[in-house]
Amino acid sequence: MWRLEELHMDSNRVSDLNHLRALVNLKRLYLGVNRIAEVEEITKLRPLTHLKEISMIGNGVSRRMLHRPCLIWHVPSIENIDGIKVSREERFNAESYFMEQGHERAYHIFDQQVDVSYSNSKTSGSSHITYNKISQSESYLKK
Repeated sequence: MWRLEELHMDSNRVSDLNHLRALVNLKRLYLGVNRIAEVEEITKLRPLTHLKEISMIGNGVSRRMLHRPCLIWHVPSIENIDGIKVSREERFNAESYFMEQGHERAYHIFDQQVDVSYSNSKTSGSSHITYNKISQSESYLKK
């Protein structure tokens, strides 16, 4: 069994996450600026039960609608995604969404590409993540 706890794989043309399944002790994973495009790749991280932090900035998957809830659902131990802490409210919303929608219907929304913008409020201590599609805008509030 591998004992690796932190792995930096930024800018390595990674497109498939299958090879990470054996790294069950991994706590921090940095995959920025790679070729991870499909949300299904996130499901391959499920065996990483100790993963606390992940960065996927600069990958196509990070432009998919609600990729954060997908990470939260498949990697319940996750605490920080792309440098932003996962709040209790965000975790609750992600879990509720997947339980209500069921997996097949939930993934349909992930096929849509979006522009993602983050804004932090220093006064209230909350972050607001906005996902903009061409025809509509959906917001996902987290504290």
